[in-house]
Amino acid sequence: MADWINPLRLGILACYYEDDPPVNMTLKARLLTQLNDCDNSGAKKLKKRLVKEQMASKQQPKLSILGSSVTMLSTDELSSFPTADLKKILKSLGPKVEWNLGQSKGLVQKLWQEKAVRLLGLCHQNIPNSSSTHVISCLLIVFVFVLLFMDSPCMSYQDVNAVVDAEFLISVGSAVKGIRMRNLMNLKPNEILNNDRLENVTKKMTKGQKMAVIEGLSKKVNASELIKKLPVHLLSALSLNLLKKANLTSLDQVEGKQLTKAQVDWLNHSRHDL
Repeated sequence: MADWINPLRLGILACYYEDDPPVNMTLKARLLTQLNDCDNSGAKKLKKRLVKEQMASKQQPKLSILGSSVTMLSTDELSSFPTADLKKILKSLGPKVEWNLGQSKGLVQKLWQEKAVRLLGLCHQNIPNSSSTHVISCLLIVFVFVLLFMDSPCMSYQDVNAVVDAEFLISVGSAVKGIRMRNLMNLKPNEILNNDRLENVTKKMTKGQKMAVIEGLSKKVNASELIKKLPVHLLSALSLNLLKKANLTSLDQVEGKQLTKAQVDWLNHSRHDL
């Protein structure tokens, strides 16, 4: 493609572009933007080449230019970007992208580090007017953060306080599978139940993560409330035992819920008891 051609005018034809990409880096970036919604093999190959060239340039590219092609970056490449930029791209791309496990863990660690640093900053600001007990407690919390994202073997489940909250889940977004299951068990019911903002995040969780969330919540609220208020994408991870504990009095109580075939079959089998 000649450098005088504006890639922005290609539209859907960009998906079937087969010539060498333009030499000009600005035009390369524009072509890459046009390829964001293309998923054919030729376009994927071209996107990979353009992303590699963007990363090899003297100036680090903006993540907004890479768009959905950001998933082609390695974990180390992702970690080289400022946390603020990573949070923006996670928010703008939403649930439409898929990160591999390594990328997800890297993104979670990056955002977690920022949270720990921010907490340490708050501690530092309050130290002059705080008691020694407050200072020690504050620093211990930060120490827990560091141990958690380093996955220290000396950490036990009891050491993990509720450091993952709804806001952190939302900021991590589509990379949520990078959060360890044991941390998800500490989520607070008032942050999770009836929270529509978590629909996209919970949709991206693995089955094990969903089960961990439910296990933690079931220790704090009764089964009936869980079924009524859980984000829709967590319902499929409800155990039959929890359904039994809910003591449903009518099938209408689960009407419209996205349950699995096994859950529906069990409810139908038990309907004579409802």
